[in-house]
Amino acid sequence: LMQIRSCQKGFTLIEVILTVALTGIITGVILTPIFQTLKIPARSSLKITAMENIKNSAYKISKDIRMAKTTDLIDGAAPVNHVTLNWTSWYDVSGQLISHPHSVVYTLSGVKLMRSYDGGTQTIVGNYISSVEFSRLNQIIYVSISASPENKSQTAERKAYRIYLQPKEDFVP
Repeated sequence: LMQIRSCQKGFTLIEVILTVALTGIITGVILTPIFQTLKIPARSSLKITAMENIKNSAYKISKDIRMAKTTDLIDGAAPVNHVTLNWTSWYDVSGQLISHPHSVVYTLSGVKLMRSYDGGTQTIVGNYISSVEFSRLNQIIYVSISASPENKSQTAERKAYRIYLQPKEDFVP
């Protein structure tokens, strides 16, 4: 007769399933905070990038608006995504009296805010710019800029500015 061994070694199927399930749960509990910790700095970095692009764009725009005497914006009209600013320089760098008109055009091209000075080459003022709006009410230019690095809504930033045009006093040299 055959003898049946009563002390077999090994694991039952139920023990293996329970071990795999517990390992999965423990791994999930441990790894979730690690992944969140890694994602938060990346998102924060993209938000900082968006804010820096907005700030740099707004600085350049505000500098030009403060120089401008006139603009192509219609007083009280709906916002548009481009603007032309005009002014006249009366003196050159040596102090000689001149009359030299200047013009700056801002346009949005894809996700780049472009600036053209006196009809010259366009330069990039801001990257990752998802929208820009210019409007005018009396002598105030309203500028709203949105930026979204990697085109992700959770990293999008928006900022609005009010910038005053120069008074329209005529200069008589």
